[in-house]
Formats: sequence, C-alpha cells, structure tokens
Amino acid sequence: MTLILGPDRAGNRLELAALVADEGTVVVVHAMSMRAKYAHLWSGERRYRP
Repeated sequence: MTLILGPDRAGNRLELAALVADEGTVVVVHAMSMRAKYAHLWSGERRYRP
C-alpha cells in the first residue's frame, strides 16, 4: 500500500491510498480530505503540474 498526499486541481489537500501491481497498474482504494495527522508529512510544494 502506498500513501499519496497532495492537492487536487482545486488546491484541496488530499490523502490517497493506492495498491501498485507488479506490471505498474495503480488502484486507488482510499481517498479523502487530508487528515491533520498526515499534514506534517506533506511539505506543500508542487512537484507536478499537469
């Protein structure tokens, strides 16, 4: 399981949990607004812009 933290396109902070298969397929199994307990793990920097 992989934890992904970051903003959506509207700037809302999200937490996602995803499973990554051996062939690279990603399946998101959890998505919600980022909880305070994870905020310290996210620097808030934008590393990717679509």
